Amino acid sequence: MAKIFIQLFMGEQDGWTSSIDVKNGRPPEMFYVNRACDDERIRKAKDAKVRMILTESLAVLAYEFYQAELKEGVPGGKQYRYRRVEHADRKLTDPAL
Repeated sequence: MAKIFIQLFMGEQDGWTSSIDVKNGRPPEMFYVNRACDDERIRKAKDAKVRMILTESLAVLAYEFYQAELKEGVPGGKQYRYRRVEHADRKLTDPAL
């Protein structure tokens, strides 16, 4: 696994940055993140396994790969930018969430 540095733009998570682990050093074409309103709920979960389940269950906002830019001081020297793709969002299926 390799680490890459990502930045989201457009949508409610605009400007969010993070390092993520990827297979074969290749960035994913698309991935999902949770809504900002769910951050505290995930953070409050005491058990790491519960946090992981909540993160996966609440990740409904779709972002697709847009471009890679050179950036100093980040893993691999590149920042991978992802843009919001509303039509690809997942629906929450569990009413308890």
